Amino acid sequence: MITEPSRLLHDATLKLGKGELKEAIDLVTKASKEIRGRLLLKNIGPSEYSILKQLSYLLDCAALQYFILSKEEGIGTNDVSKLGRLCLSLGICNVLETLLLPLVRTYSSLNHEKQESSWLCQFNELLKQEIHDSVKRVVRDIRNERLRGPKEELNRSIKKIVNSADPTVEGVRELATRLGRRFEAGDFKQARKLYEYVRDEIQYIYDPFGIEEIQPPEVTLKLRSGDCEDQAILLTSLLLAIGFESALLFADANNDGLPDHVYSAVYIPKAPDYTKPFAKKKLNDGKNLHDWIPLDPTSLDSDFGVIPIEDLQIAKLVSIPAKKQKT
Repeated sequence: MITEPSRLLHDATLKLGKGELKEAIDLVTKASKEIRGRLLLKNIGPSEYSILKQLSYLLDCAALQYFILSKEEGIGTNDVSKLGRLCLSLGICNVLETLLLPLVRTYSSLNHEKQESSWLCQFNELLKQEIHDSVKRVVRDIRNERLRGPKEELNRSIKKIVNSADPTVEGVRELATRLGRRFEAGDFKQARKLYEYVRDEIQYIYDPFGIEEIQPPEVTLKLRSGDCEDQAILLTSLLLAIGFESALLFADANNDGLPDHVYSAVYIPKAPDYTKPFAKKKLNDGKNLHDWIPLDPTSLDSDFGVIPIEDLQIAKLVSIPAKKQKT
């Protein structure tokens, strides 16, 4: 004979197979309530209650065993195995909390064992908290391990990009001087003119075949094209060539923990405040972040100091030291 709980579980399995997760969960919840209701109506006696209580202890032992296994030295270097054992332990604790312990609490008063029932519930709650904390640590370790290789590669790329900014290469100083000659030295309008040139005259193109290539500024000038780091390298080189302090800003635009975009910045404390989107913040070198004006020439509709909102998530600011001009 097919009982109501078995029918509900059967229907839940069918819903799960169709991908109807919410409906499947609703049916399982209904079946669970039906089962608990039948147990309560049966009016469990002392012997049945004893079995229920011992089963709770047995499940606590299983949960604790998997938790201990997750901490064994032998699997300490295997975070995925550790996470699997923690999930098993947490699953058992949840079964206890949602199915068995409510029944234990209900019948403990009838059998004058409230203290033991309370201890069981407290132990399960403490164990769950310990498991949750361990899961957070393991997930963090797995994420850090996943990012370690890309971070090392990224640091090499950042170093190469920074070293590529060079105001002394052929054509850079001549162009910067010509573009900025109408304005007083150090005026933010000079820096704006250089920014507008790179934004309007250097076409953005992706690296061929998806292979990362970092162009020196003279190549970008010759080709009149490049991707974000190529444009940033050229703009920084132009700024340095006529005496501005410049930096490269690396942004985590997609919020995955790794910088994926680079653009320039120029340090002009006396520039108008409307060109400074960064909040006031003292940096390690004593400069104010607010006085670094971000310049993203890949954003064709943006003006001097105006950048997309995602660029504000700075992962790294690297100030570029000026190089001596070749004689």
